[in-house]
Amino acid sequence: MILLAAVQFCFGQEKPRAVLVDKFDQLICENMEARFDQLFIELQNDPSSTGYVVIYSGEKSFRKRFLYEIEFISHLKWRKFSTERIKVIHLAEGDRFGIELWKVPRGADDPFSAHQEVEYSLASLTKATVFGNKFSEGCFTFDAELYSNYLKANPLLRGNIVVYEKSPGKARKSGKDTVNKLVKKFHIARDRLRVFYGNYQEYFLGYSDVEYWLVPVKKKQ
Repeated sequence: MILLAAVQFCFGQEKPRAVLVDKFDQLICENMEARFDQLFIELQNDPSSTGYVVIYSGEKSFRKRFLYEIEFISHLKWRKFSTERIKVIHLAEGDRFGIELWKVPRGADDPFSAHQEVEYSLASLTKATVFGNKFSEGCFTFDAELYSNYLKANPLLRGNIVVYEKSPGKARKSGKDTVNKLVKKFHIARDRLRVFYGNYQEYFLGYSDVEYWLVPVKKKQ
């Protein structure tokens, strides 16, 4: 009877399943950050679980992919949540763009087990694309480490840095500091970075800023 009761108990325990916490395709910053926070709460309440941020993007949606990934990574660091417990996954389904937030409890089948490493390859990026901006009101729009990861994974891409400053001296200093950080802290080769100075007066009504571009390098014939 004891054995029978134990068997019935075991079979009565339903196997845990991966949970889709949220999904969206376009949100303002505050709304998006609140949804990321909900994923963090779900993971805090279940310490043995793993979180996934799944980004679906195609050849026409690289810019959105960069913006949303920067927002998540920056918010994760700002909240000081463990980066070991949440993985970012890049998937392509045509040109669909969207974000899914998942919690996978211990013992559940992991739907993303074949995608444990984030894929930074941009083999299909054929034209210069803005990765992010240093300054912003509200949103996180740049993360130097993430920018460096894309450059390291794509040796045929160059980093173009465009500085908008009122004073030429401030512009040169900003450009130099930016390059030094990428070279010394994140080990990007200096010859892969180029600095340009934009027209301060015509940029966002004269606000200071720095743009970070990913630019395909033309192959020599």
